[in-house]
Amino acid sequence: MPGPDRDIFGRAPRAHANWDHRRGEPRTFALAWTIFLMLSTLVMFSTLGAARTVTIDIYRPAVNALLVTITAGMVLLWPMTRLSQDAPRHRVGASVAKDLAVVVIPTQALIWPQALRLLGGWPVGQAVAVASCQAAWAVLVGGVVALALATDARPRELMRGLWMLAIVAMVIFVPLVEILFGALSPLRVRGPEPAMMASPLLAMVELLRDRGTSGPVATFPSDWRAIGMTWLAGASIWALALMVEVARRPRWA
Repeated sequence: MPGPDRDIFGRAPRAHANWDHRRGEPRTFALAWTIFLMLSTLVMFSTLGAARTVTIDIYRPAVNALLVTITAGMVLLWPMTRLSQDAPRHRVGASVAKDLAVVVIPTQALIWPQALRLLGGWPVGQAVAVASCQAAWAVLVGGVVALALATDARPRELMRGLWMLAIVAMVIFVPLVEILFGALSPLRVRGPEPAMMASPLLAMVELLRDRGTSGPVATFPSDWRAIGMTWLAGASIWALALMVEVARRPRWA
């Protein structure tokens, strides 16, 4: 017979039979994500401390590295955290959607000010592309997490490991191919490289690099097509996750 349900501090619930009402809630995760953002930002500013005068040529690479780091946390640390926990018994999609808001909103608040001349001085089109791309990948990964939790409420090591492996493959497969085949040369090329947009990490590198454009336009049509396809894939996975949750709901009741 299993023992009483306890939280991470070993406490049993007082007014409930178990901790089902608290599973998947975003408060603890929001605190952890805030700490991650603060530490990442502090590391970025520490790289600027050696410079007597912070110029745009010094500031931009630091911000670019920060955004790539945050994106890595978004598409790897977030699903790793949730897939190692029990899923909420009800409203799995709503729980993951709350996580999505916790992850996306602070990063959007970091991206948009970079269009100001006092900060990154990005063209508005570049800020829109970066914000849309990062949010699209967050939606896509969140959809995979929602689908995993909807199909496997109790954490089973094998199944959760396979779900996480699928997410990792989705994130790093293209970078591995780029490295193995020596295709990272596009980073030194001025034109668009659509293959870079197939990974959330390389997509940030692609959108943030110097495009060599003479005018204010810093994005290419291929970038917007890739971002749109990412949004479409994310919406499709979310729709599938919600259908699975609805189909399994009577079994959980």
